Amino acid sequence: MIIGVYDLEMNLISDHIHDATPGWDTIKIKNRLIDGSYHFQNVGEPARTLKVIVSCDRVGVETLDYAEAISKPIKVVVYGKEWTGFIDAPIDWQRVTVDYYSGEFLINVISEVVL
Repeated sequence: MIIGVYDLEMNLISDHIHDATPGWDTIKIKNRLIDGSYHFQNVGEPARTLKVIVSCDRVGVETLDYAEAISKPIKVVVYGKEWTGFIDAPIDWQRVTVDYYSGEFLINVISEVVL
């Protein structure tokens, strides 16, 4: 499978992934104690995330914006894995050329499969 961003039907949205960085999203509570030391508490299990920087044409921009707006999962194929998840927040697009854009977004991963 070619590196890229796909919808759930495996229709290619963009094959220009500049970077994809896996990570973890945790809920941490940090308290400072009277003696000056710190106490950390993790709430629940950490969630898997994937930070993606992608370039695409206007159709790709609209497809990804719509997927974010209706919370439709997308797939990212990179590093020999297929990551499926939801776009976390609206994408901040920057125009690169007349009809080509670059954007960065975070995916809340629901599935991570080794290809």
